[in-house]
Amino acid sequence: MRNLTGTKYEKEFPAYERVLNLSIPDLSKDEIVPDGYVVHSLEAALWSFLKHDNYRDIVLEAVNLGGDTDTIGLIELEQWQACAIIRKDFQKNG
Repeated sequence: MRNLTGTKYEKEFPAYERVLNLSIPDLSKDEIVPDGYVVHSLEAALWSFLKHDNYRDIVLEAVNLGGDTDTIGLIELEQWQACAIIRKDFQKNG
């Protein structure tokens, strides 16, 4: 983040506070706002992703939040695929 300090992006930092301070896993379902705002969608996707260890439950949790379910569901898919690629690469290369 230091590389962005003093840039035009610095004013965006407060919007990402809960993501950057790693408090997403500790939030309750009522604190997640799946309203379509990009940061809220990211928070909802991270929250659901960190609550479960299988894709079915992650997506079910995410869509049951309501709101912008298609966007949040897509973010879940991308997170799951990224983890699968990393896992596969780790298994292959140690």
